Amino acid sequence: MNEFLAPSSVQEDVEGFTGNDAPPSLAEIAFIRCVERLEDLIDAETQVLRSCARIDFEALNLRKTHALLEFTRVARNLPPRASSLAQQRLNRLVEKLGSNTEALQLHLHAMQEITCLIVESIRSDESDGTYSRKGAPRR
Repeated sequence: MNEFLAPSSVQEDVEGFTGNDAPPSLAEIAFIRCVERLEDLIDAETQVLRSCARIDFEALNLRKTHALLEFTRVARNLPPRASSLAQQRLNRLVEKLGSNTEALQLHLHAMQEITCLIVESIRSDESDGTYSRKGAPRR
């Protein structure tokens, strides 16, 4: 098998293929490679989110946009019934996307909490107390 077409992980899976269906086609191998790149990207983002490190969201979103475009193009070439190997890789990607979603939701919730604190702080600084329950400050 041509190493340019299939990374070692795909090569090992194809060479040791013992499933009931035929070995993956070249289109499926391209799809699997694309899914592996997506997994790497999602894993990296999830790791950064969980470590609370700084994130360049603009660059990350650009990479994800390109990866999604590649995924869409490669998926169009898949046969109607993909091999079990392609399906396994896709299922693994879905699991990783679930973990990534949880990490993103946690960060979004934290950002909403911080935003609420900032808004309340600004409101209390701008208020003269006229409409507060405590009444207007005495001068």
